[in-house]
Amino acid sequence: MTGSGPLTTRREVGRGRGLSRHSSFRRLLGNRSQTLGTACVLIGFASVLYFQSQADPAILGNGLTTIAGLLFGCAMFLAGLAVAGDRIPANWVHGETQAPALRPQTTPKTVGELAARSLGARNPSAHFAPRKVSQRLAAVAAALGAATFVLSGGNKFTSINVTVWVASVLTFLWACWERDRKVTVFERISAGLAHLSLERWQSDRRTGTSSEGHQGGGWKQPEGIRLTPTALLVIALLVTGALILSWRVAEVPREMTSDHAEKLLDVQDVLDGQYRIFFPRNTGREAMQFYLIALMAPLAGVSYLTMKLGTVLIGFFTLPFTFLFVRTVSGTGVALLALSLEVAMRWLLQVSRVGLRFPFPPAFGAAIAYFLFNALRDRRRNDFLLLGLVIGIAQHTYTALRLVPIGVAVSLAIAYVIDRRRPGRAGHASRLLADTVLMVATAFLVFMPLARYAAEEPQMFLFRGMSRLASDQVNAVPPNAVLVFLQNIVNALLFFNWRGDAVWVNTIPGLPILDTVSGGLFVLGAAYSLYSLIRHRDVRQLHVGIYLFISLLPSTMSIAYPGENPSTVRMGAAIPIVVLLMATALHAVLTRLALWLGVGAQRRAMLAGPQVTIGSLLKHRKAKSDISIGSLLIFVFAIAVIGSIWKTNLDAYFTTYPAQHTLSSQHASRFGDVIKGFVAFGGLQDDAFILPGPYWVDWRLVAIEAGDIKWHPIIENVAAARTHDGRPGKRLYIVHPDDRTSLDQLRQWYPRSTVTVASFPETMGQPLFFTVEVPPGSVSVAR
Repeated sequence: MTGSGPLTTRREVGRGRGLSRHSSFRRLLGNRSQTLGTACVLIGFASVLYFQSQADPAILGNGLTTIAGLLFGCAMFLAGLAVAGDRIPANWVHGETQAPALRPQTTPKTVGELAARSLGARNPSAHFAPRKVSQRLAAVAAALGAATFVLSGGNKFTSINVTVWVASVLTFLWACWERDRKVTVFERISAGLAHLSLERWQSDRRTGTSSEGHQGGGWKQPEGIRLTPTALLVIALLVTGALILSWRVAEVPREMTSDHAEKLLDVQDVLDGQYRIFFPRNTGREAMQFYLIALMAPLAGVSYLTMKLGTVLIGFFTLPFTFLFVRTVSGTGVALLALSLEVAMRWLLQVSRVGLRFPFPPAFGAAIAYFLFNALRDRRRNDFLLLGLVIGIAQHTYTALRLVPIGVAVSLAIAYVIDRRRPGRAGHASRLLADTVLMVATAFLVFMPLARYAAEEPQMFLFRGMSRLASDQVNAVPPNAVLVFLQNIVNALLFFNWRGDAVWVNTIPGLPILDTVSGGLFVLGAAYSLYSLIRHRDVRQLHVGIYLFISLLPSTMSIAYPGENPSTVRMGAAIPIVVLLMATALHAVLTRLALWLGVGAQRRAMLAGPQVTIGSLLKHRKAKSDISIGSLLIFVFAIAVIGSIWKTNLDAYFTTYPAQHTLSSQHASRFGDVIKGFVAFGGLQDDAFILPGPYWVDWRLVAIEAGDIKWHPIIENVAAARTHDGRPGKRLYIVHPDDRTSLDQLRQWYPRSTVTVASFPETMGQPLFFTVEVPPGSVSVAR
């Protein structure tokens, strides 16, 4: 054949592949420190998971074995990371921050950059002109805030005080906000509208050009925003999280408790025109949930389903804010893992779907953490203002969030002390102090209506929180308070991976809130964080630890009722921190494997970059044939870990939790189903009655399940049934299963009545109640 080259035999090809594999194996074992570090990390990871899987508080002596095993695993894990020289990914500005006016002026090119800029997050392309606070507008805002306080008397929102309240907050934000003076609001709006036009899209597609936001130092309208793979993955995870949060929401959990009746009565008050600032029913509640459910009432009425849809919506916002928070602390790689772990987290599912105020702590906890860490890192005024705004709004949601500002204050105080002690950073400390004052002012303006109520009714405003601290007598001092508090801290720490909450309504009693793998990752992440704080003086970990401790306080401060600690719902603000620690540990394992399997030593510097991901590590490879196998192994390992966590959490929530929840509940839905059936077959709801019984069912729940929260189905006793004689329609009486006297009495009075035993699978074949259906027009027979 003309022009043919030398042929390679199959034997030579096989020999070449063998040499390639042999060289890969030698390369993996060649760097002893990397190999030893990887082995130690994997041994530590496996040891922690093994001993975590064997943890059982019911077995005598198991606690010491578990502690010893976890300590050994953590020691091996940290030793491996130390030998290999790995550190927690950094997305934090160490040292001097770049002056805002000196930052390059470019247009955001991705959806992530656009969202970060719109939220005031750190962005190298952001350009903000230093701007003083407008004293005139600040004075106007202060006057409007004082007017809000005056007009908010009587615990009532009105159109006037709400308008003044909102105006005070917006005016103050406008007075303090740092913005680009070179670009007007109208230019931004016109740019966005132009980008949405079909002509612009077709023109860009024909030319295939990409535009820049700046030319020669001047600003021009942005031409487009592109979706990166990271943005697509985040969107996919958020959609998955929304689907999981809303899947079978009408069925799991199925039953309400008396707390739900109290909340829905408050919602009905709102619909009836009672616009309270603070709702005093049932020892007092903040107002936000009631107004949210009232707005959503057209979807499913004043019902349990509407409550759950509202809380699912609030719980969903935990996901994006957790991603943003973790990315601020440790970069995109850790943030993606955190979001992957959180979308199917049983803890988040349980607090979000029960229909009460419980998702507010994780959602607002994540938002506060995001803006706090942004403020600590970038020292931009806008982050402080947004932080104050979120803190102020959080005070209108749930009592547990009243303690979060303490953690914020401690972290800012530490940052101030560090700035004061560093040479040449006195100006930074002064700016931090000034921005903190603005943050506090913003939060207080948002808090203003509640401040008026607290001034008028301090005992009611403080009662719920103080009753946990000092019993129902607010001024009482519990004995041995310090010892109880310390024991509460221990129990709260054991809550994650040893012994969980005992309240059946909110969780699976006694089961740790984290599954085996998640619990192991949390232990490793906490150890890694503490190690980084001590060994590398990583100030991020100090702030993370402070925020975690403060998040536990709403539960650990239950000194008067230590049996309520640990609390799944009161510790909800810790969810973002727990997810951060879990993702940090998993990222360390995956990154160690990626580096060891051939990504290359020169890529280790990428770990300190703000956009590091496992995918970005694997894209830069030396030998395609070698790394493809490593990439596949790492991908399979990550999917196996995350998939096992998903499966365990989803099985526990959608199988185990509803079974035990239904067994322990009042089964009010069953009462409601019977009454609905009675109405469907020609009866009137007003002709259905419930006889009282001990430790039975809350008749308000029955009214809600029957579709009318204002309905009053309970009667005083069986004798009251005779007052219904002669009614033209048929009547229905529901009798307690142990109240044989009332049942026999009804049979004697109405011999033509039909008696039915109502038993259901969740009652184990035992009767839940008896129904007595009396024919139309029946009159009792005197005997």
